[in-house]
Amino acid sequence: MKFLGSGGHTALIYLPHMLAFASFGILLGGVAAMQNACGNGIDNVVLGQTHYLAPVACDRFYSFDWFITFFQGFVWLVLLPVILGRQIHKSRNMSNGLLIVASLLLIHMTNVWYHAWNGVGAVPGFGQGVLTNSYNRRAKVAFSGALIGAVANLLMMIFIGLHDEKATTAERRGGEQRQFQTSYVPTGAMPGATPAHVSTTEAETIGYREGPVATEPAATGTRY
Repeated sequence: MKFLGSGGHTALIYLPHMLAFASFGILLGGVAAMQNACGNGIDNVVLGQTHYLAPVACDRFYSFDWFITFFQGFVWLVLLPVILGRQIHKSRNMSNGLLIVASLLLIHMTNVWYHAWNGVGAVPGFGQGVLTNSYNRRAKVAFSGALIGAVANLLMMIFIGLHDEKATTAERRGGEQRQFQTSYVPTGAMPGATPAHVSTTEAETIGYREGPVATEPAATGTRY
């Protein structure tokens, strides 16, 4: 399985990356719709957002959700050149670090809006019908966007790990070969040492003189 000259595991990451972009668009619509339905009142006390210790106006109440939404879009934008440029193996730690933070935030948002329409919104007449009607449906949109984004980020982390494992192995092998070629030193005698390969004729005559001492090797002679 090939895609743009890469392996099949590289092609798989394009699908969750597109899902992450879709989740960003769904979150934009869901959070904006909920804030529009809430207006500038102080009805958010019924939603139970734990990071707010006191009731606040709706335009401030959704600031944390807006941060999560735009952080998801930021992560998608950062990973776009990394994935298209097939540089995943060089940016694995950075990519997974951003995806981990975005996934945790989206999981938190998923839990909040799930209980908003399935918990509080399921109580008949609670909140004077606000959560059981249009607001309940808008909360489902935000819940869907957060859930899709969290799943997409987790899938990208899995596929980034698969890509890094295989691509890094191939790159490491090529690096070892290049290193061996550049650092190769031919075998032979070191400077100042006696040559290792000496012909038979030279070996028989080196260090010998004619006459009575012809059988005695010279002090510097060496036979191989």
